[in-house]
Amino acid sequence: MTARRFVIVAPSAADNSLGRALCVAATCELLGDVELLAPDDGPLWVGASAWSTPVRRVPAADLPATVADACRAADPVLIPVKPLPTSLGIALRAADGARLVVDLDEDDVELRRSSLRAGGPRTRLRRHWSYLRTSLPGHPSVVRRLLRKGVRRADLVTTSSRALADAVLDGSRPAFVLPHARAPRPYRPPTPAPRLRIGFFGTLRRYKGADTLVRLLRAVPDAELHVLGDRPPPDLADLGARVVAHPPGGPRALEVAYDHTDVVVLPQDPAARQTRLQLPAKLIDAMMFGRPVIATDTPPIREIGGAGIVRVGTWNDLGPVVTELDRLRDPAERERVGRAVHADAHARLTTTALAGGLADALRS
Repeated sequence: MTARRFVIVAPSAADNSLGRALCVAATCELLGDVELLAPDDGPLWVGASAWSTPVRRVPAADLPATVADACRAADPVLIPVKPLPTSLGIALRAADGARLVVDLDEDDVELRRSSLRAGGPRTRLRRHWSYLRTSLPGHPSVVRRLLRKGVRRADLVTTSSRALADAVLDGSRPAFVLPHARAPRPYRPPTPAPRLRIGFFGTLRRYKGADTLVRLLRAVPDAELHVLGDRPPPDLADLGARVVAHPPGGPRALEVAYDHTDVVVLPQDPAARQTRLQLPAKLIDAMMFGRPVIATDTPPIREIGGAGIVRVGTWNDLGPVVTELDRLRDPAERERVGRAVHADAHARLTTTALAGGLADALRS
């Protein structure tokens, strides 16, 4: 199958699911023309400014007809991102005879189940009602049905890791591992600084290790924590001036943040089921910028991060992590590790490295 045009449907223009759609689009742009559609459901996700791919926002009520028109116009490869009503749900109605690639970047069913389990009975009941009332992000039962139907209909399934494919697919459909690809970039060491700077550039949530970051900064009292945001998150207020926030908007936002970062820490909770199969996009960013990474030892991080990532089985005892940070205080050692991580990422995880494999998967 020769792909000449791609229509990619993101579930939202306003949240970070658009980031996954943009990385899929950037890879497909090396294979043909791309149109990225998303519901006009709020202000454009702030991270979109780092990408050159335009996002066509369409009123939610008009999106199904817009996708159907795009499919009739050019016999495209239709790629809905995530098994959600506003992406896969629309694609299944609009695809008709189009070639369908279902893209999965995490266990969305478990992510929504975990959200419904949190809190007391009244909170859980309100969440159930909220999920059932709105198409985004979707009740877990709705997402499960869409996933099953989409996989049965798909000509190809792309997943962010082999671990995710093994867990959520039954092997009946062709699959291709497409991590969160980034464009190639040259290695650039961080600017010198008098103390160690730890970077955490994801969304700060409890299951992503907010408490662990606070404990770690207390265990390493001379270190700084660098985050993305207009101001330090309230969860980190006790750390005072040791938390440095970098404005998230603009095409150079990540470059500026990584210029002031020596090592990246991704301390997501290893017991949290919603993160067990999640590949953090910030792992790929850290590798592409050539920064040493200390991260939780989950199957996707083990698979995609490779040998250059320091993996942590439990964050209860921070002693080994502090020892690793002490080793990385040496700028020469940080650069040695960072350059190796950077070279590995560019060999495996760039849009150019992955586009050829995607083209082969589409043809076969």
